[in-house]
Amino acid sequence: MLIHKFETQDKKYIYDAATNRILEVDEVIYELIEDYGSLSSEEMIAKYGSKYDSQLISKRFAEIESIRRKQGCFSLSGPDVGFLMTRPAAAQKLESTCSTMAIEVTEQCNLRCTYCVFSGGYLEGRAHSSRKMSFEIAKEAIDYLVEHSYQSGDDFLSLNFYGGEPLLNFQLIKKCVNYCESLKTKKPWLFGFTTNLTILNPEILKFCIKHGIAITVSLDGPRTVHDRCRVDSNGKGSFDKVMQNLEMIRHYDKEYFRTKILFNIVLSLPVNWLQINDFFTREQGLEGNPLSLSDVEEGNESYFSQFPEADFGYDGYDELRRKFYEMAIAGKLFSHATKTRMPRKGTTEEILSSATGALTFSQFTAPLLKMDRRPIFPGWPSHKIGHSGPCLPGDRKLFVDVRGRLYPCEKVPYNDLFCIGNVKTGMDTDKAYDLIQQFYELSAAECSQCWAFRLCGQCMVRASEKNRFSRAKKLARCGQEKAGLHQRLMLYCSILEKRPDALDDRGTVSFS
Repeated sequence: MLIHKFETQDKKYIYDAATNRILEVDEVIYELIEDYGSLSSEEMIAKYGSKYDSQLISKRFAEIESIRRKQGCFSLSGPDVGFLMTRPAAAQKLESTCSTMAIEVTEQCNLRCTYCVFSGGYLEGRAHSSRKMSFEIAKEAIDYLVEHSYQSGDDFLSLNFYGGEPLLNFQLIKKCVNYCESLKTKKPWLFGFTTNLTILNPEILKFCIKHGIAITVSLDGPRTVHDRCRVDSNGKGSFDKVMQNLEMIRHYDKEYFRTKILFNIVLSLPVNWLQINDFFTREQGLEGNPLSLSDVEEGNESYFSQFPEADFGYDGYDELRRKFYEMAIAGKLFSHATKTRMPRKGTTEEILSSATGALTFSQFTAPLLKMDRRPIFPGWPSHKIGHSGPCLPGDRKLFVDVRGRLYPCEKVPYNDLFCIGNVKTGMDTDKAYDLIQQFYELSAAECSQCWAFRLCGQCMVRASEKNRFSRAKKLARCGQEKAGLHQRLMLYCSILEKRPDALDDRGTVSFS
């Protein structure tokens, strides 16, 4: 029986994995449920009779049986873990549903950020180089996207530019945008790039404004935070140049700044959540823009070895969560919400700028909204089912490196394990299919007995090591994943106890 018990300050709950339901229960059911399926009603009376009245035990046992019968909860079996889609069906999907492509226009970068995955400190992946993508490869990539998007359910085609520092090959970006706009596609184009923003100039900015290109700016926080890692080859910080260019954007077009500028924060050690949140919430002109967060990638010993164990904690996180809770029960999560439409993480989303502050949306509001909208099921299906973390590699989104090789996304190591084709010969749909099958098979036995199965967000990237999948590495993350979900469940129910409509966003945000 895959359940998880948790308590708030006032109440007790059981999360049921088979149905995805959260059940509020009393103390008796909370205790009896541990033995349901292994003990009969009479045996439970014998075990718990000294603590609870026998008639109450019998009544609660009957209620458990009724909940199981009527709602499908408390299933005594687990899921049949695997990828449901057949190989031919997956191939057909992969050949027709791509709507978003990220292309690596250069491997060059003008900074030498100490935590960068391309810094040379990682065993896997490339290092910085002088390579640039040719227009021939870029054009083939764009043509591939157009030709393989005819059954996409998205209402756009999205092209995002990555590096290195993509603005070091701005001429290619211009050619790509102009080429896309010259094509007679049925769907509109969305363009974007991720940049350190240090080499932005008026020529580039005017082009971006003219074509509505979304800019994701790498900005880790205030100067003391940003400049400890985001430095040039001489160790000089980049904060002042970034802020100078942000002001240039705002000066040229305030509406463009409001609707097309995003921020990406890398949480470099030691992390001070309140310091970062205060910066993005209170810094003039930054308080309304969407942002995303990421941790420093594992595997860089030269980076992580410089910090004592105490620096690996998240200072201020509990206080940030407390502030979020107070805002939620006061009904202020969406009191000053605005909507911003732009490409992000391979999809088009309505991204919220909330009164709760920059980091709280990413860390609390968005995850709790997704939990609030989780689907409810009648029980475990009779067919195979996979947990919700991984995607089918190449479905809807592709990443193309400077050489024209295809990968599932920009976050995977650019190695043979994850390479699923190239722009000249197309996608190797068999390999893409095998990747997700192998990922599920790594831990099928453990996943089939895990209460977090339906909520698990583990991506296959986190299970790769030295150009192969690692069962040990995947399982090592399970405790962290379940601990995070436990905290999220408690926070979610604590808020709804005090204010049932706290997460009623009135359609402010949508998730794909």
